[in-house]
Amino acid sequence: MVGLREIASVEGLVIPASALGKTKMILQVLAGCAVILTAKYTSLKLLGIVLMWLVVLSAVASAIHYFQMFWSQIDIRVQERRRAVILVKPERSTRMLPLADSAKQALLDVARRAVILAVERREILQDLPDDAVLQQPGNAFVTLHRMGRLRGCVGQLASKEALVSVGCLLRDGSGAG
Repeated sequence: MVGLREIASVEGLVIPASALGKTKMILQVLAGCAVILTAKYTSLKLLGIVLMWLVVLSAVASAIHYFQMFWSQIDIRVQERRRAVILVKPERSTRMLPLADSAKQALLDVARRAVILAVERREILQDLPDDAVLQQPGNAFVTLHRMGRLRGCVGQLASKEALVSVGCLLRDGSGAG
């Protein structure tokens, strides 16, 4: 359950508590009380055992229900993404520029500075490099990773703006994805 909750959280999904989960919690409390009371009242032992089995059954039913709700929401997300990929056909650039390593590094530095300024200081990057290659219209897409995990992305797959401006999409937030 913890793993599914983590995935749901990362995906931004909200899976509300169900009646099964609430029932399981009530049964857990009652079973715990009954088991504790059997130390003094041995006649409650059978009730404690029955309640413990009901907790097990309700936990399994609740887990199955939670998985079904999780899966249906994930399935909807996947279908929406597939539709978006099919519906969005970006314009082809009139010219694809192969970038030299130095231009790629400069573009990556612009994207990093833009993210750091936006996150840490809530400022917009103003000083962009004057590299002629980066002033040509082009497309850029930057993925943001933290500790090896994808945390976000910015970019445009079809742009008539200067490549360096696309790499710095945090100027107006238009490319945040």
